[in-house]
Amino acid sequence: MDNTYTTPEGLKLDMTQLVRTPNGTRLDMNISLDDQLRAKVGENWADDMDLMYHIEIPETNEYRIFNENRPNARQAKFRFRDMTRLSENNDGQMRLSETWDPAYVTVDAKKIRFVLDGYTIPVWEEKSVEVDLEKMRKDAEFYTYVLQLEQFGDEILFSKYNYWPVQQSLKLPEGNFEGNSSLVLEGVGTFQNDINGDQWVAIDREGKEYPVEVMGTTDQPYKNEEYIVGDLRLIIHGFKKENGTKFTLKRTAVNREFRDVNWEVDLPSYDSLPWLK
Repeated sequence: MDNTYTTPEGLKLDMTQLVRTPNGTRLDMNISLDDQLRAKVGENWADDMDLMYHIEIPETNEYRIFNENRPNARQAKFRFRDMTRLSENNDGQMRLSETWDPAYVTVDAKKIRFVLDGYTIPVWEEKSVEVDLEKMRKDAEFYTYVLQLEQFGDEILFSKYNYWPVQQSLKLPEGNFEGNSSLVLEGVGTFQNDINGDQWVAIDREGKEYPVEVMGTTDQPYKNEEYIVGDLRLIIHGFKKENGTKFTLKRTAVNREFRDVNWEVDLPSYDSLPWLK
């Protein structure tokens, strides 16, 4: 195969092979970034990025959605990411292989169309808000939401705070915060991006940083592809009552969801399949 596409933001996709087996149909492609997008992402971008696409089979009017949170979305049966060529000494490409279950993508379908719907990739771009807990407490007597942050189409509204004894998540940096009551900000969020890739940090007046964990349940998206998190909580591990009432809350990375794409590929057909003879 030789089908290539570069998104407006600079994600490069290069389909290389379609393989049909009795266990499923496998699509191979190389994925890389142009210099401009590469400068905005972290070293582990290939671990965290995901494609959103759907498969059309005209013969049977089948429509299969893969790799996103929309209703009826499915995941590939097998997924393999080859990172061996990501270093600067090589070509900077990740090799992605996705195998679709025959129950969802018929192996003997002669006409299969791949349609790219978008992709997600964590982007480093900071946005911060100054937090004054005492002011939040007073404002809560008159307003529902007392702290707001907007970025990349996401709107986050905090309504209250508390101190909870919370356990340390495996996702957080090393540090012993277990058994302590840490500050928890509570509210709601409307997201156009993937909340699962969010990274935050809190910084007190002395410059000490505290790891922040994002928790919440993502509802099914609306027609405008916005996701509502009605039980959003930001756990600021290690920030206790004695650490004060004022600090900076900083969102450092956003798992951006890009949908400004336009790529459809009619995948190769076949004359015969060995196991059907």
